[in-house]
Amino acid sequence: MIRPFNNVWPRIHPTAYVDPQAVIIGDVIIEDNTSVWPYAVIRGDISKISIGKETAIEDGVLIHGGGRISKLGVIEPIPVVIGNNCIIGHGAVIHSCTIKDFVLIGMRAIIGTGAIIEEGSIVAMGSVVREGMRVPPRTLVAGVPARPIRQVTDDDYQVIIKSSQYYAELARKHKELLHL
Repeated sequence: MIRPFNNVWPRIHPTAYVDPQAVIIGDVIIEDNTSVWPYAVIRGDISKISIGKETAIEDGVLIHGGGRISKLGVIEPIPVVIGNNCIIGHGAVIHSCTIKDFVLIGMRAIIGTGAIIEEGSIVAMGSVVREGMRVPPRTLVAGVPARPIRQVTDDDYQVIIKSSQYYAELARKHKELLHL
């Protein structure tokens, strides 16, 4: 389901694949060759969500453009920015944060408000990146809370690139089969 919020419709590039069982609401931009798989929810009702090119939003991912409550009791919007060639693993929760290009977010990982995941990094499966945490470029973090484990190798980095390309191709096949 794709629907507006406050008269703002999601803007989805014609080459993107959005599964019919995904939900996309409000101020959301999805760039070319990006894929959004079944039961993903992308809700841009408080703040904007921007998803780059050839990024895979896997099954059951929850992305919310929310914010923080100020001392005055007003919500200060904090957008979600997800870069190009990222993989957001099954069941991950992404809230008001920035994820740069070529990042892999593992299954069931949680990325908290205001966190920044720099280019080429990996957040291990089930990890929790706390509010406001910055993950340095090409760093693997893991745990609850997430902590740096090691640098991302060139082989790791290539897996992210190839995975995003694989998902873009898989999405094209699904789109053709569903005549979207």
